[in-house]
Amino acid sequence: MAPVEGKPADAPCQEIVYRAEDPVFDLRRILPAPTNTDLDAGPYFCLGLVLGSDPDLGRDVTIHRLCVQGRDELSIFFAPGRHIDAFRQRAVAAGRRFPVTVNMGLDPAIYLGAVFEAPTTPLGFDELSIAGGIRNAPLRLVDGGSVEEKANASAAVVIEGVIDP
Repeated sequence: MAPVEGKPADAPCQEIVYRAEDPVFDLRRILPAPTNTDLDAGPYFCLGLVLGSDPDLGRDVTIHRLCVQGRDELSIFFAPGRHIDAFRQRAVAAGRRFPVTVNMGLDPAIYLGAVFEAPTTPLGFDELSIAGGIRNAPLRLVDGGSVEEKANASAAVVIEGVIDP
């Protein structure tokens, strides 16, 4: 069941908004990011559902840990062969920034749908439709406030950003 467009005014994920342009903005003070072991590269946001799109191929979501590198910077490891990495590579090849949203605090059906990757689903298949089928109701997506990408309207937290080539 394919996702549907929602209105930002009706999106819990946009009830409170912080902007990186604000001089006092600091991800490390807004959200908890644990360092789980002495071997971790730093504090991490865990179970972040990264949503990105390709103009020709469609939308993809994958689950990641994101390492907090600074007040407004995260790092992410893109495993080779994953669809989101193919989208990122296409953006880099075209000299474009790759806008993404990191959606956290989601309905478990969304995480279940997101784990379907190659070879189970073809490149460009929207795993959010699987989540809609599990829920028997379409997910609501809204436009990001600072990037040209969608976010899950019901997410507890959405981090918007771009991956630079």
